[in-house]
Amino acid sequence: MPFYFVSTPTSVKNNNPGAVSGIGVGSFFTDLRWNYPNKSLNYSSAVHVTAPTGDKKKGFSIGHATWNQTNHFDHAFGDFSPFLDAGVGNSILDTKFFHRPFATYGYNAQFNGGIEYDPGKFSFSVAAYDVAPWGNQTVISRVFRCGSAKCSSGGATKNRKSFTTSNVSTGAADLVRDNGYNAGIDYKPVGYLDFEFDYSRSVPLQLNSYSFGIGVDLSWLLRPRVH
Repeated sequence: MPFYFVSTPTSVKNNNPGAVSGIGVGSFFTDLRWNYPNKSLNYSSAVHVTAPTGDKKKGFSIGHATWNQTNHFDHAFGDFSPFLDAGVGNSILDTKFFHRPFATYGYNAQFNGGIEYDPGKFSFSVAAYDVAPWGNQTVISRVFRCGSAKCSSGGATKNRKSFTTSNVSTGAADLVRDNGYNAGIDYKPVGYLDFEFDYSRSVPLQLNSYSFGIGVDLSWLLRPRVH
């Protein structure tokens, strides 16, 4: 159950005084995961399902249930691990690198490939990604809230940055087609604590994203200790 604190950029407010920030609960979701480690090739898969419980006017829901199925492959050569992620769904799934200022509804395939270097407590990764949609697409802005009781699109558009001027946008596949690259640094000072800083660049949107995360492995803390 995600909880969002969204601040509307000053550049959006200056051009559109009606755009306001939003705080609230997003769409409920659940994940089902499989892991198949192997010396030759590690494989994992996940199914991500959401329910339309968030506020659509704030951009916390697209008003439909969504699903995504992703697959991950990697193989270690010493400290280096090339990897490939490939998935399909009816919404573009946010990643740890890229939390978009909008949500989408429409079929697409996503690919992400790169390499990770893990010599010890620090690890580094670089990758390139591509989003290949097809069919009609809907974009729900997270930084521009509509003022009417019912949010709707003003008509089909090809403007990929329509999320800065409209709460709801519709168009063909090119509306959400995307590609770019990302990089991350991970630091694990102790076995149960993890710090991560990530950067992503969307080339078509000319959009830079930065994120910082702290992870705590509760299962490690609950394990019995031998003294």
